[in-house]
Amino acid sequence: MKARLLVAGVAALMVLGGTVAYGAATSTDVACTITDNTLSCPLPVVAPVTVTAPPVTAPPVTVTSIVTATVTAAASSSAPTTPASTTAAPPATTTTAAPPVVWWSSNQQAVPLGSAGCKSDSGTPTAAALTKEWDYWDFCGGTEVSAAAEKLPAQPGGGDHVFRWYKPAGDANVYQKLNRGFTKDNWPAGSPGPYVPNTGSPADVSGVYTVAQFIPSARFKLNPGHGWVYLSEFKENYTDAAGTWHQDPTWGFGCNNFSGPTLCQLTPQTSSSPTFALSSYEDRWVTWQYRMYPGVKDSTGHGGRVELWADGKLLDTGYEATMHVGSAAFAPLSKTLAWVWIAGQYTSNQTTNGVPDYKNTDVTSYLGRSSVAPLP
Repeated sequence: MKARLLVAGVAALMVLGGTVAYGAATSTDVACTITDNTLSCPLPVVAPVTVTAPPVTAPPVTVTSIVTATVTAAASSSAPTTPASTTAAPPATTTTAAPPVVWWSSNQQAVPLGSAGCKSDSGTPTAAALTKEWDYWDFCGGTEVSAAAEKLPAQPGGGDHVFRWYKPAGDANVYQKLNRGFTKDNWPAGSPGPYVPNTGSPADVSGVYTVAQFIPSARFKLNPGHGWVYLSEFKENYTDAAGTWHQDPTWGFGCNNFSGPTLCQLTPQTSSSPTFALSSYEDRWVTWQYRMYPGVKDSTGHGGRVELWADGKLLDTGYEATMHVGSAAFAPLSKTLAWVWIAGQYTSNQTTNGVPDYKNTDVTSYLGRSSVAPLP
């Protein structure tokens, strides 16, 4: 099929980014051919066209029905260009985890090496500094020492200063323990000693109580056949109805050799309480931890629970039915004086076959870092 196309003016070539030079306008008849719906026309003769630009290949034109068309070329043409739109990526953000919350802590690194004396108010430089962390003790045998000098491995959390308790055989100083008193007025951060004023226990003593201890097996010998030790415990100071002062234990962690090897457990125990060998926790630093959930803080439905952990492993759980969990264990809160967190080596004060147990108890242990923190 053939058709005629009238071209008026100049057939101008538009080249993006180039320059077009064109000749004078003309009008001419062009014989075109349509084959398979494609229009083909010979170019008219025009003045020379000079193009300085990269070659551009236009897609083919497909015509469905054209008989006559008029094309007018402009003298010049330019196509607007729109720069590519770019959106800057938001700056990368880095989230830094907040440090864990700790209410009270003892790291001993500011405590000078030397004897702590036989009481917290002994006046030694060691005692004066230590009472800013642990506020009370009342027996001899405590010394701030260098872990490296004692040939101990590094304690959890680091720091060379640690506290050593030593009770040789025949020494009657069995109550070797550091005390941290908490009251309604200094909970949970504590306050410097010695002798924190006993103004009443905190109503809520829930929290995570932690202490690092090292027991050298070669230097820890309980009285054979009847020896025991408390390595940490909770006590409460209170007055009874008659106004008499008391300090009684609640939950703790003790060991004895009544049946042969020295076995340990959470106390007070029940018939189903598990035991574990002290030897499994000797000759290395162990991080002991109590998690105390009094009253409604206990989600298990027992009305209160306390968990004993060692190096991140749960060893046992005690419940309210065995012993009250929390303060006001022995008297109404109004009659309480202080809630006391204790760590050390409190050994047997009893007598076996007429011989005091301390006569054959020869023990050494070390206390490292300790803290009280919120429950997880």
